[in-house]
Amino acid sequence: MKSNKSSYLLYFIYFSAFILINLISMNYFKRIDLTDNKMYSLSDSSKSTIDKIDDPLIIDLYFSDDLPGQLQNNRRYIQDILEEYAAYSNYINFYFIKNDENFSSKAQSEGLQSQDIQVIENDEVTFKTIFMGMKLRYNGKTEILPMLGVSAGLEYTLTRTIKKLIVDKQNTIAIGQAGTNSGAYENINTILAERFIINNNVALNNLNINNVDLLLLGNIEGDLTEEELAGLKSFLDNGGKLFLAQGKIRADIQTGQGVIKESNIYNFLDEYGLHIEDNLILDKNCKQLVARQQSGIFSIQRQIDYPFIPAIQEFKSYDNITTGLEGLQIIQIAFPSEITFTDSSNIDAFLPLLSTSENSATMSEFFSLGALPEVNPILNNLNESSKIIGSKLTLPSGGEIVLITDSDFFDDNSIANMRI
Repeated sequence: MKSNKSSYLLYFIYFSAFILINLISMNYFKRIDLTDNKMYSLSDSSKSTIDKIDDPLIIDLYFSDDLPGQLQNNRRYIQDILEEYAAYSNYINFYFIKNDENFSSKAQSEGLQSQDIQVIENDEVTFKTIFMGMKLRYNGKTEILPMLGVSAGLEYTLTRTIKKLIVDKQNTIAIGQAGTNSGAYENINTILAERFIINNNVALNNLNINNVDLLLLGNIEGDLTEEELAGLKSFLDNGGKLFLAQGKIRADIQTGQGVIKESNIYNFLDEYGLHIEDNLILDKNCKQLVARQQSGIFSIQRQIDYPFIPAIQEFKSYDNITTGLEGLQIIQIAFPSEITFTDSSNIDAFLPLLSTSENSATMSEFFSLGALPEVNPILNNLNESSKIIGSKLTLPSGGEIVLITDSDFFDDNSIANMRI
């Protein structure tokens, strides 16, 4: 009898615990991401953006019902990501538009374009017209996002679009003109113009902190004038933000050689403790290039790793700091040099942002850019520790310097284009 009472008591405890857990879960909801790379977990950058939403954000999803297998997987992945957004904010809601007789005309009237895809049915190749896209609506503003083939970078694209909808004031980005080199910046203009006011060819001796929220500079060749250096220093000392793409080695793929660049911009950076070494950093995790090899009368093409263009896939994170890199999948940096921070009294203000893997190598003095190990032995010795090739420095004035040691990072003609 005593044993039965104990059993009843045990059942009662289990039942009470079950009821208690369910009552708690009604008020506290948390999704658990069990994937290795946390592919369904929102980054801090996305959460920071979502926190600024103070009105309903409605997302209408236009997906055809009869999607082929892989596109069905993409639809499920997109739905999973959107569930993360909706779980984090009660202001976000998304809906799949019903596929009825008016579906196609409604999708087109809302600004979505149909896509013709090739499918195999009954051992025959046919073409099918489908819709895959979403319309975001917020405070009378709308944005259209095509979703065909989207997987990598979805969170970044979605958060960037939400930012565009919720920000009332457009910030101004100035693309500076300095030194003897003129870059081609049409692509970055097109991308940034979606969210920012862009001013091109801005002279450094004419910078106005009140009119420039971010200054972009890249691939400086030759010395800056005293007026340009003074203008840049004044901009930073008054809280200005600089994004500088500047490597130390000028690489020439045609000759297969690199030479050290000469400019007083490096002395300028040294004054802030940012030293760019006279070297090239290689990484086993890298971009692939197409190489042609002659075999008799035949020319053979094959994909080969090119360690001179590191592919960064892991980004440093810091407590209570949003770097803006959290939603990215990969960044490719061409012919980078190592960054050394020399101001030991201000070490807490220096944040490494981009670092190579633990399979790196350092090339110094003579810079041979050959892609094959048999002619470039260093490619067989990628065994050095991680090197910093991108960083952020916060100045006492509140100014900031973000430095990436790829001179062509902003340029349309970069060998590492399509890097993000």
